[in-house]
Amino acid sequence: MVFQQPNDFENFGQSVFESLEGFRGQTLVVGGDCRYHNQAAVQTILKMAAANGFGHILVGRGGLLWTPAASCVIRKHRAFGGVILSANHNPGGPNGDFGIKYNVSNGGPSPEKITEAIYRGTQSSGQCCSGSTSWPRRTGPLPIC
Repeated sequence: MVFQQPNDFENFGQSVFESLEGFRGQTLVVGGDCRYHNQAAVQTILKMAAANGFGHILVGRGGLLWTPAASCVIRKHRAFGGVILSANHNPGGPNGDFGIKYNVSNGGPSPEKITEAIYRGTQSSGQCCSGSTSWPRRTGPLPIC
């Protein structure tokens, strides 16, 4: 995934949320390693997570939260999981300097069941790379703690 076409990131992110079960009202951790597009991507993930039903979102200061720190926060706060923006995983962007991954409640990488579901989501119905912005919309304040 190169994340260079309109809405590529949003569609991939929505595929992540659609691959998960039982997260309504739960806590999500969000952060990244300050590379290309990190701040804008964090804002997008926050909106999408709220629209998809996460109840609380823990965000690194300024959106910064490296993978080991995110894993620690996920475990310490018993979060459902975390979206981590890092070029070390699924590199995209103009110079391979942007990526996204989902860590599960133990702070570790997603099991194959989830990664396969994310991949299927990006392939189904032209969701990914189609320019679609079909993720759920939410009005009102975001429940960010």
